[in-house]
Amino acid sequence: MCLFLRLGSGSCLNHKHHGSATFLIFFLRKYTKAEKNIITILSFIHTFADYLHRTLSYSPIHFHLFFHLKQIFMRKMFLFIMIAGTLAACNHDTKVADSSETKDVKPAVPLPYKLAYSSSFEMGNPEYSAMILQGSWKDWENNTMDNMKSWVADTILAFHSDNSMIKGVDSLTARWKRGRAGYTSVIDTVHSVVPLYSTDKKENWVLVWATEINTDTKGTIDTMDLMETWRINKDGKADRLYQYDRHTRKK
Repeated sequence: MCLFLRLGSGSCLNHKHHGSATFLIFFLRKYTKAEKNIITILSFIHTFADYLHRTLSYSPIHFHLFFHLKQIFMRKMFLFIMIAGTLAACNHDTKVADSSETKDVKPAVPLPYKLAYSSSFEMGNPEYSAMILQGSWKDWENNTMDNMKSWVADTILAFHSDNSMIKGVDSLTARWKRGRAGYTSVIDTVHSVVPLYSTDKKENWVLVWATEINTDTKGTIDTMDLMETWRINKDGKADRLYQYDRHTRKK
C-alpha cells in the first residue's frame, strides 16, 4: 500500500517524503493489525484536503495559511501513527514473550506415594551416557576393562543383579574380569540410555536398558535383559551402581 496525499490536482504532496511514507505504512502493516484504522485516517486526510481546496482561494495569504496548517497537521498525524505502531509492536512482542514463558509450565500432579529420593528430574549431561556405555558395556563386551579407574570412583558401591555388593574400584575391576573370563563371546544390544539430573538433590544419573547374549566356555548361550542405574559424582565419575536382570536361558 502506498501513501499519497492528494491536494488540488491530486499530485503527490512532496516526492522527498514519498519513500518515508511508504516505509512507514509497510512498518505498520507488518507490526500491527490496524490496517483498517490507517486506511480510515488516510481517507480523512484526503477528504479534508479536498475540502480545503474547494473552499480556499489561491491568494498568497490563503495559500501560505493552507500550507502552514497542512505541515503542522501532517507532522502530528505521522507522529500519532508512529507512536500507535510502536505501542502495538511492543504489545505483540510482550504477548509472544509471555506465551513462550508460560507454555512449558505444567501443573503438579499429585502422587499416591511420598517419594523417598526425588521426583524432580530433568535431562542430564549426555557425556555421562557416553562414558557409561563405553566403560560398562563396550569395554565389557570387548574384554578391555583395564581403564575402569578412568571413569569409576575409588569409593564405588555396586549392587549387582545376583544380590552381591562390591566396594571399591579395585574390587569391582577384579570381579568384572573374573566374570568376563567365563565367556567366550558377549553380544550387547543397548535399547536406551537416559542421562538424568535431580534438581533438588543436585545429582547426575544414567539409566541403561539393554539385552546381553553370553556364550560360556562350554558353548551354553545365556540371554538376559539388563537394566543399570549409575550415579555420577561431582568429579564426573561413577560412584554407585544398581543392576537388575531377567534371564531367558536357552537349553
